[in-house]
Amino acid sequence: MFLRSSRQHVAKSLLLVLLALVPASLVSRTEADDVAAWLESRGFNRLLAEHYEEQFEDAKSDERVEMATRLARLYAQLLMDSRDSDERTWLEARGMQLLKGIPPGEAEDLRVELLNGRYMVAEDTAERYRLRLTDAEDVDHAVESLDSIIEELQRIIVRTSKSFESSTRKMNRSSSSRSAPRRERLNQQQQVLRRAEYLLAWSLAYRGWLKQDADSVEKAESLFAKLLDLKAGELDPDHVSLDRRAEDAVSWSILGMAFCRGMSRSTTTAMRWFDLLEVRQVPSSVSSLVPAWRLAVLLDEMDHERVGLLLDDLEARNEVVPTTWWRLVAVHGLEQQAGTTGRLLADRAIAALASRNALDHLYDLVDRYGDSLSSDDGFALAYARGVLKYKEAQDASGEEDAPLNEEARRAYREAGVLLERAMEEEDRDRWSRAIAGCSALLGWCRWNTEQFSAARDAFLFASNQGDPSLAEGHFWMAIVCEDRLAGDDGDSESAERLSSLTAEYIKRWPDGSRTGELMVRSVADVEPSMEAVEQLGNVQPGDPAHADAQRRSAQILYALFADEASKQQKEAGERYLVVALPLLMADADIAATDSDAAGRCIARARRILEVALDSQLQRLVAAESAFRAVKDRAGFPLEPLQGFEEELKLRHLQMSLLQDDTDRAETIGLELVDADPDGLWTRLASRSLFREALKRWKAGEGVAQRDRVAAWGRRILDEHEDLAVALASPGMVTVASNVAAAGLETWNETNEDSLARATCDLYGRLLDLHPRNQQFLRGRGTLSREIGEQVESMRCWRVLLAGTTPGSDLWFESKTNHAELLAETEPDRSLQVLLQHRVLYPEWGPSPWGGRLASLHRSLAGGGDAP
Repeated sequence: MFLRSSRQHVAKSLLLVLLALVPASLVSRTEADDVAAWLESRGFNRLLAEHYEEQFEDAKSDERVEMATRLARLYAQLLMDSRDSDERTWLEARGMQLLKGIPPGEAEDLRVELLNGRYMVAEDTAERYRLRLTDAEDVDHAVESLDSIIEELQRIIVRTSKSFESSTRKMNRSSSSRSAPRRERLNQQQQVLRRAEYLLAWSLAYRGWLKQDADSVEKAESLFAKLLDLKAGELDPDHVSLDRRAEDAVSWSILGMAFCRGMSRSTTTAMRWFDLLEVRQVPSSVSSLVPAWRLAVLLDEMDHERVGLLLDDLEARNEVVPTTWWRLVAVHGLEQQAGTTGRLLADRAIAALASRNALDHLYDLVDRYGDSLSSDDGFALAYARGVLKYKEAQDASGEEDAPLNEEARRAYREAGVLLERAMEEEDRDRWSRAIAGCSALLGWCRWNTEQFSAARDAFLFASNQGDPSLAEGHFWMAIVCEDRLAGDDGDSESAERLSSLTAEYIKRWPDGSRTGELMVRSVADVEPSMEAVEQLGNVQPGDPAHADAQRRSAQILYALFADEASKQQKEAGERYLVVALPLLMADADIAATDSDAAGRCIARARRILEVALDSQLQRLVAAESAFRAVKDRAGFPLEPLQGFEEELKLRHLQMSLLQDDTDRAETIGLELVDADPDGLWTRLASRSLFREALKRWKAGEGVAQRDRVAAWGRRILDEHEDLAVALASPGMVTVASNVAAAGLETWNETNEDSLARATCDLYGRLLDLHPRNQQFLRGRGTLSREIGEQVESMRCWRVLLAGTTPGSDLWFESKTNHAELLAETEPDRSLQVLLQHRVLYPEWGPSPWGGRLASLHRSLAGGGDAP
């Protein structure tokens, strides 16, 4: 009563608050239906129910049935949506009370949802029985409940089907003005019918399973088939729609069909149905349960070989098998004969439960299967006995920080004996993962009895076996044990082992929970990776190792930036600047008096400039800081670094390009050419200027940039012994092709003969490497004709004509040049070519090629048009 009255009080208060938000036009009319419509439109179903309940108490007798039906449907929706057990209990009680005043055939959706609540209780009992967490009497009650549910659902289905058929006939005869509400009523009846059939199918399936009743299973299959739109006698999983598996009801029906087919046919048939749910369209609420259902069906049918394979597959994929699944395997295996595959599976499950310290399950299994367990031997049961004794020791320990009493020490010693005995069992090699848990527990027994050397060895063994997620914790305890040995005895060998263990921990778990704590001891051993940078970042300012950690971080980040294959190159560069700039400033402050600091300042400035001016980053402020740091380098107490001045010039050139000052950049480039024409930094400068000019020329900036492309491109090619060597070098064909393109465009404007010959020759050298390249053929065809090499020009245009798409612009250009060249040596043949062309292209072609072809035709035909 308190729950109900409290719930109503809260809902009523909230209802009053919300009603204050109702538009004044509704409040002024104070019509109940308007308020209800307002609440319904905003989805306040819970408050709408409270509103209807208040009206229901004052309603006239002839209105109460209709109002109760409306309220019942609202309760049905709330029941479907509710996930709170207290809320469901209250709604079910209200629903049962409402149904007393509603005639059969009305509010069937509420009846179905109330039956669903009863079904959920029966299903829970059945699943607890599957895990052997309940007894036969509870199972009998569940079967009785399912029988009642099945009977009531069948009556609802009969009533709803008749009502649906009647409504269908009425709608077919009704006028269009009345068809919409009747169609809505039809849809509601159809939903109730499908919901009832779905619930009936599951009820029959569980009844068939609990009672081993083939008739119930067969009926369930028929209903699931209907829900899946399968025809009778065609229960083939291949006939189930892929798209419909995204629907909850369909995917659950597939699960139900697999459950039934496992009972009526075979596990192989059941697995085929389960396979339907291994697609991404299936809701996760169903797909996540598929492995558990596979396991349950296989265990029901005692297909133990497949159970083992399923568990192997889950562990191979490093998926955590839930504790309840291991219990399921254990109870089914313990019910098999000793020495069978089922009993071996039980051992595996018991070992897994023990490794998780699932003491409640272990105690319950001992209670239920005590005689069987006490008579068996082997690792699994010995491990379980050790776990139970360990729990006894924990219970005897008292307060967590209090010294151990003698009773607890004795229990820990006894637990250690049992666990050690388990690890000596003949079948221990079968239990690699469980052995790790056993060894770790043994380590704790030795720790609590101050046997630190034995505890260390046990923890180290555990860290190299079993679950990788637990290995770090085990390894850390080995370090703690070694630390106690080194501290207590002052043993140099122990101190050396401690240092080695510390280094191994950092290497194995670079982002481990204890890495920052251990980094002070072994910062130099961190592997170059972004994870290692994160670890070094855990060393806080004020820590003695902080400066070393920052320097090492800078080294790692620069290495990652310099690795062109790294996917983290940009991130590494950005983070490098953040770490390296403060280090640079600190050294720059003392560089004038400290030669070591001066050396670090110059070296770090070079790296910062390289990173900051990279095209991916372009951090000009960082670059300016680096320039300032070495501005007074002439006063540094060290010999000038060879090539450093030229490198700084290159960085200034790059800075100028990023600042859009191309004239200044070219001036610096020419200075480098004059000072060191063959130097590395000069070559890099030439490439920077060439790339920038090419980018700007392609963007349409005109003659100046085109001339720079040609000039700096030629300079880059001239760095090689000859043009053949240059073109054989990586990237030089691209440089040469752009130089040639710039030359061709310049010649089009100047008609300079020497430029035509040089560019034509360059195109020829490029064609030697790429004989069918259209750009190269067009350029050489154009220029060779101008310098009197008609045969070569004809060859280029002929190759282009054969290799381009008829009707394309390049094809028309090739056709025109070919026809004109042919007219110079074979005018009759050229005329025939033109006549053939005009048949296909009466208008000759697009400008300017069409005009040139027409003009050529007139000249060859004597001034007249051919027929």
